[in-house]
Amino acid sequence: MELLKSELLETYIDEQTYTQAMEEFVGEINQTAIPVFVKGRNDLEESIRLSKSLYAGRKNPNKVDVGIRLSRREDIEMFSSLESSFADNWYELEDLIDLDLEKKSVVVMGLYKDFKYDNLKRFIFKCYQEKIQVSYLIGRDTSSLSWLCAKQFLKESKGMDNGLLTHRKINQSLKTEMVNIAEELLIYDKAIVKKHDMQLELLENNWSKLILHGHGKEDNINFEDYTICGRNDEVVNKHNIFPRCGYCEQSCFKDDQKLIPLNRVKAANVIMASCNNGPFSDMALYDDKYNLLLNAIDSPAQNITAAVTIQDSDLLELKRLVDFTNPNWNPARIINDSLDYMQPFPSMIEVGLPVTKDTIDIDIIEPSNRIIRTLERAQKYYTNDFIDENHSLKKLLPNFINKGNQYVLRGQYGLDAKEKRQIENNWKQKIQALNDIIANTIMEDPDDPIMEFDGYNVYRSKVDVETIHPHLCNCGQEGLSYFYKGHSSQTFDLKMEFCFRCGDKSIGMAGGPKIAVDVTPDFKVGERIKGVCTITPEEEGEIMVGWFVPNYIKEYLIDEPALKRFKNKNKEAFEVELEFEFRNDIPAQGYYFTVFTVQNLCITINRHFFTLEGKVI
Repeated sequence: MELLKSELLETYIDEQTYTQAMEEFVGEINQTAIPVFVKGRNDLEESIRLSKSLYAGRKNPNKVDVGIRLSRREDIEMFSSLESSFADNWYELEDLIDLDLEKKSVVVMGLYKDFKYDNLKRFIFKCYQEKIQVSYLIGRDTSSLSWLCAKQFLKESKGMDNGLLTHRKINQSLKTEMVNIAEELLIYDKAIVKKHDMQLELLENNWSKLILHGHGKEDNINFEDYTICGRNDEVVNKHNIFPRCGYCEQSCFKDDQKLIPLNRVKAANVIMASCNNGPFSDMALYDDKYNLLLNAIDSPAQNITAAVTIQDSDLLELKRLVDFTNPNWNPARIINDSLDYMQPFPSMIEVGLPVTKDTIDIDIIEPSNRIIRTLERAQKYYTNDFIDENHSLKKLLPNFINKGNQYVLRGQYGLDAKEKRQIENNWKQKIQALNDIIANTIMEDPDDPIMEFDGYNVYRSKVDVETIHPHLCNCGQEGLSYFYKGHSSQTFDLKMEFCFRCGDKSIGMAGGPKIAVDVTPDFKVGERIKGVCTITPEEEGEIMVGWFVPNYIKEYLIDEPALKRFKNKNKEAFEVELEFEFRNDIPAQGYYFTVFTVQNLCITINRHFFTLEGKVI
């Protein structure tokens, strides 16, 4: 029996009549209205009426390679004629173990009661790990599934708005960038949601793509005073576990007048970027009557992106989601792949045949290793007391550390590679300002407390025996190189080069450059000392190189030591020429001078021992 007929859709309440109509439709797709089975579901007829403003015609579904029957064949037999329109080959759920799905796209079709984690967990993780494109065709009953299947044949109208509704505040710069990326994008962030009638905005507009990014559970998503609601009043509950509004004399936990029923939102593609809005049926907290995913499937939406568990999408994901013109745009894959390095599990699924079957390459944006290591060193300087609170460096560290804590917040170190480079360039200046303070402090006073870093940390450490290796000193004698491992995370790890002749030849904070000094060990008084210092970096970042002599012979030094700055773009070794001279009245004996580097707050020193030969009696 036909109930509702339009140019595109025709509804039925008799299963046999529907099945026959569907067979005719599949055979003559351009001549027959798309059948929809709506037995016992008046709410679906309302969704069909609402859909008229979203869809302008019919299309061939985006067919995939492999179809999998989630439910028993007899439970979904009425959809068998549709299978050839949705996938090339079909299999039962139990066949999954033996299927080779590499480089294939997959659709899983069945009833929500069979959408169980226990049934699908191996399949889900296999597809996640192997980057297999998966979509789902599911419904709370056969009527709901019939409506979702019918929507896969609908062609979206042109010229509709795209919407982004988020609980986050978005700065103007990012808003401008998003609008430049997206077509017809309306952004409703926290500030705007507080001022706008979001119920009117969402229910009255026609949306092509609507992103709902907020906090919530399987029955709601929250946006200030407004609530995206999963309750479907036309559906009869199966058990008596409800959210608050399901019980007598209890209302919604928020304002009932500001509820937005998701099944009445006119959007062709709904992306629910909140937690647990599409739980597996064996993990659902409440009765299906209050399920957001099922309410979205009952809505006019052709495609739905839902979260089967927790997910941590943020501004980075939102920026990627609004790139609607990307030919590989797929919201579930975008969020899953974007969160891959911080969530070792899939959280998002795509309901409806895939918008695209192609994979999407996601650039993983991570904080700069250089900045992270520098922040760690800043924290160690600040928590240790070899420099006191009045030291020029320590006074500047709280502000630097606080800004660093903001920097490591996800999204703050750049939403793409270009922005990351811009932020890193800004941080280079901050780091170099502190490097300059350390280097100039050492040059002005080699006995400054900051040079106690070695002894202070050595006595709070132990030798890491796994790092002990033979080492040939610049003096030609054998020695050892090894690391001191701090007893606590607040202690600097140190790298030591020990020589049986020179003693503690070189010591520095882990990660600092290696210093090798090549200077003749013996000179005559009055002879000019010349040599080369080779600096081999381990990290990126500008390096300050300086040298000094002990204070007790400083008065005899003719040449004033000077700091030199080196860019160090590719971590390549470079040479620094050393040349200085003492007055003739310097006492003849053995001395040393110290070469030091400062990089990313990391101090390394190398002592070179030499003798000045005087007149022999």
